[in-house]
Amino acid sequence: MLYVIIGLVVVAVGGYYYLINQFKKQRIHISFENHDYSIKKNIAYKEVEGRKLEMDIYIPKSTATGTVILVHGEGPDYLIKDCKDWGFYVSYAELLVSNGFSVITFNHRSSNNFKTPEVPYGDILDAIQFVADNQQAWGLGNSYCLWAFSSGVPYTFSLTQKETIPIDIQCIVTSYGYMDLSLVDSSIDRSFSPETWLMMLDTPLLIVKAEADSTKGINQSIDRYTNKSIANNRPVDVITHETGVHGFEVRSRNDRTKEVIESSIQFVKANMNRSKFVISDN
Repeated sequence: MLYVIIGLVVVAVGGYYYLINQFKKQRIHISFENHDYSIKKNIAYKEVEGRKLEMDIYIPKSTATGTVILVHGEGPDYLIKDCKDWGFYVSYAELLVSNGFSVITFNHRSSNNFKTPEVPYGDILDAIQFVADNQQAWGLGNSYCLWAFSSGVPYTFSLTQKETIPIDIQCIVTSYGYMDLSLVDSSIDRSFSPETWLMMLDTPLLIVKAEADSTKGINQSIDRYTNKSIANNRPVDVITHETGVHGFEVRSRNDRTKEVIESSIQFVKANMNRSKFVISDN
């Protein structure tokens, strides 16, 4: 009987990791023309407790018209330690490169379910500083968009207001992320919540909302932030995926997903003075 139980546990664990690996391979639901680019992989921007935190830099062969820094969300460290290599972020980077942007993806550590928000916050800030220190050597120029996803949103947004950022952030995109972490836990330091900095923001902001997102508090925080921004004449644009779930780019495979991704990139181009969106008819 013991061997049967052990066997079942092994099968269950194996199945769990198989599903995780399959999920990590999923690419965003949009077709696009691949353009030539070079990639600098696994550049260590920070080392902490014996662990190297790394980034990848995608650079189009043609002259880049700006740089988009993609910031991933949260989860257990064992799960998110290789986020930059997930199909989601690789395909997003390739899509943006096809539209003339250089792209940076990187791994950051977990906050352990928001218990230590200063950890991912510090990693993201250090990654941006590393980019600033090396942008000339990499030929990136000084025109940037920060595009954050899920629980990467509050840290990315708040640091643009709390810190002196050494690069020119021309726009911010937040995809289905918390705008107020007090809806998760009222004890979390409010300086990590975007809503705290609403009145200070003067950078063009796009919020991407997934209407069918079941993650507690996210859509409530988005609606509240949006209403306050409009009432106070603060910069905000909102694109809503009416049937989209959290991570809809890989989970809601329909035409509206394609439209939302297109519109999001159009926002970046408009605010970085870019040209028409590039996409195939496939």
